[in-house]
Amino acid sequence: MWMTRTACLSLLVIAFTGCIGIQRPDVEVTGVRLDEVSPGGGRVLVDLLVTNPNDEELPMPTVSYRVDVVGAGEFEFTDRPYAALPRNGQVQLTLPAAVMGTNLTGKQVEVDGVLIFEPQGELRRVFYDNYVPLPRSRFSSVGVLE
Repeated sequence: MWMTRTACLSLLVIAFTGCIGIQRPDVEVTGVRLDEVSPGGGRVLVDLLVTNPNDEELPMPTVSYRVDVVGAGEFEFTDRPYAALPRNGQVQLTLPAAVMGTNLTGKQVEVDGVLIFEPQGELRRVFYDNYVPLPRSRFSSVGVLE
């Protein structure tokens, strides 16, 4: 009985989200740059362009990311940007990362992460009540630090 109810509710959530057209926002890495350099390391900034194709605003409660500068170490972080993605709009985010090492210019850098979005109102409650994961968009990039 419980499994039947859960299955029916899950199908309802899938149908409901399909009907209202919730689409996954697009996340593009637009730049990775060395911002500050010190004798022991530096600060890398990762620029993201996040695009919302939906007719409703989507808060971004969590971003988790990893920046790996080959030969200089890896940085992992989870942040709460307290940003809202406007309906049918875009937001530019800059994510900082601290890395250790010297001569960082010219080193290969790999970035990957995930942004989690939170629908508003009744749809959010349906997701929560039925243990449906929040919508998420992944991003990644490989380049050279300049």
